[in-house]
Amino acid sequence: MNIGYFFRLMCLLAGAFPVFAQANPFVPNFEDRYLRVESDVTIRYIQKGNPENPLILFLHGNPEYRKTWSFYLNELSDEYFTVAIDLPGVYAGWRPESVRDHGYKPVANVLVEFARRLGHEKFYLVGHDAGGYYAWGAVYSVTQNLLGASILNSSHPYAFSVEYFNNPAQQRSVRYQSEIKAQEPGNRWNLDFLFENDFSTFKEHMFRDYGVRNYFYENDGNKLEIEWLWRSDRAVVRNGYFNFYHSLDMPPPNPNKISGKLFWGLFHLTSVKQLPVRVFFGTRDFDLLPGSVDERLIKKSLPRAEVFLYPDASHWILHEKPFEVAHGIREHLKRILR
Repeated sequence: MNIGYFFRLMCLLAGAFPVFAQANPFVPNFEDRYLRVESDVTIRYIQKGNPENPLILFLHGNPEYRKTWSFYLNELSDEYFTVAIDLPGVYAGWRPESVRDHGYKPVANVLVEFARRLGHEKFYLVGHDAGGYYAWGAVYSVTQNLLGASILNSSHPYAFSVEYFNNPAQQRSVRYQSEIKAQEPGNRWNLDFLFENDFSTFKEHMFRDYGVRNYFYENDGNKLEIEWLWRSDRAVVRNGYFNFYHSLDMPPPNPNKISGKLFWGLFHLTSVKQLPVRVFFGTRDFDLLPGSVDERLIKKSLPRAEVFLYPDASHWILHEKPFEVAHGIREHLKRILR
């Protein structure tokens, strides 16, 4: 019997906090590891499983970090070599000076070299939020190095562009990205405002009531750890999180201009990839609307893509639906490796 399922069964039978039996726990005995990939790039990561097994590489979103994926490493390491890394800027060893180096192409190249140094020429990629953006980029730029991918609540570039052009609600919901880039004094995403107000904007964004259970952040240990990360170094927030938005190759397009839509339309119609990709999307996402992962549009360039919508989950689906997502990843990868 899978040890994860056995543990949950014992907790439930014992009546020992049935909610925490489904939690995504912070596991303090995960050993941080470090691997130099380039002269100026050292990756901080955690791992679990047999390195000889197929590699699953996990990319967190903003404003999170590698241990966000603790549950998934525990759950999937019986069959796979599971590794979760810190994205650019979160760890000082990978803190690009140039915003350009936060872009999806440089990051994809680093991921390929990182996997290679772990002994894997090909790997399966899982990304959420900003990590999902990098996963989409890898799907199109280093396709030959991927077994497949699962992407959680991160908009597909072409589908998002179409949704943004046609839906004023989508235009309004991503205005925060412009606020992050502008860094005007006093706005809620201003770096000084965040530190002076104990990261109230992050907390509202991550902990507000979605009407669903966010198991990860119900654990006080997880809240303390990630809030400590925010406070520990301004560079984590500025370089790790905010530079991501500055690096986006295409910012939220101007609805009065057609150039962005034409660019993404032509790019994806001429860049068809036969890579198996799954999208897990919580439709209670306040920032990204379901049209941003329209399966019909994604299939124009990824014919093997599948989109799974969860009406009772939000942007934080990885914490709200950990068992369903982990099962979906496992089933997907088994099908690919068959």
